[in-house]
Amino acid sequence: MLTIETNRYLARKLLSADVKIEEMKCLVGILLVSGYCQVSRRRMYWENASDSRNSLIASALSRDRFTLIYSNIHVADNLNLDTSDKFAKVRPLLKVLTMRFLEHCPHKENHSVDEAMVPYFGHHGCKQFIRGKPIRYGYKLWVGATSGGYIAWFEPYQGASTFTNAQYSQLGLGASVVLSYADQLATLGYGKNYHLFIDNFFTGLPLVHELTERGFRVTGTIRENRSGKCPLLSNKEAKTKERGFYDYRISDDIIICKWHDNSIVSVCSNAVGVDPVHKTERYSQQLKKKISVSQPHLIQQYNKNMGGVDLSDQNISSLRTSIRGKSGICL
Repeated sequence: MLTIETNRYLARKLLSADVKIEEMKCLVGILLVSGYCQVSRRRMYWENASDSRNSLIASALSRDRFTLIYSNIHVADNLNLDTSDKFAKVRPLLKVLTMRFLEHCPHKENHSVDEAMVPYFGHHGCKQFIRGKPIRYGYKLWVGATSGGYIAWFEPYQGASTFTNAQYSQLGLGASVVLSYADQLATLGYGKNYHLFIDNFFTGLPLVHELTERGFRVTGTIRENRSGKCPLLSNKEAKTKERGFYDYRISDDIIICKWHDNSIVSVCSNAVGVDPVHKTERYSQQLKKKISVSQPHLIQQYNKNMGGVDLSDQNISSLRTSIRGKSGICL
């Protein structure tokens, strides 16, 4: 794909470069090497100075040939782009990556859906700024991952046009993300024996009902104004109770539980309930020591399995630091 579309673009510029697949593989290899063996300018890899020249790179592809291919690399036909898709120029590559991720995804029961950030400081209409995040500037991705941190699916955020399915758009953006990931999981061939964990941005009763009809289990935190007419204690009333207090209601195999921790936490699920009630340790500011408080089972399961996307971010960050540390850059 890279070779075909790059040659197509060069031909339209009246440049007969005739890029070979082997050259494209060398270019990708050079980019990988430059990620951990860094110099001030990429051209220095081909210099004769012994402190900058990289013989592996210099012998694989000439400097001018690399510059020609790298400055004209394409993955899509510019004359056949979807004008409604802000990522149309890289969409074929994103589709291939997603297909490969799903193909090699380990079969796990528990999956989580959350957002992730790809750092980027250039100019693009989809670049986001999210205050308080470790990566504040960049592209936001909707990510589906296993509880072990393996990314199985992702979709770059581009505003209201991120998902075009009319059925999903009626349920809102958050529900569209989760249902799109559920569709991808359904193609893996393991049936629908999956348990999705989501946060309060995604969770709503219409989404839970939809996933239940599709045979998916789901557990997620839910905002107080999305719990419909569920007759639970209000957050204000629940705060007056002792720490570890919980209140819950069950209807149509869906449970909503409100638990008093540091603050009030509400969780909705169609798969797990409050029993068995666990004991967990929390620090008491009043007593200046750790105390044991009750914790419903669905809260415990949510805390245990929700962090798959965060774990994938941690793995990527650790790998990046490890590679750069070995090359002597971030020591």
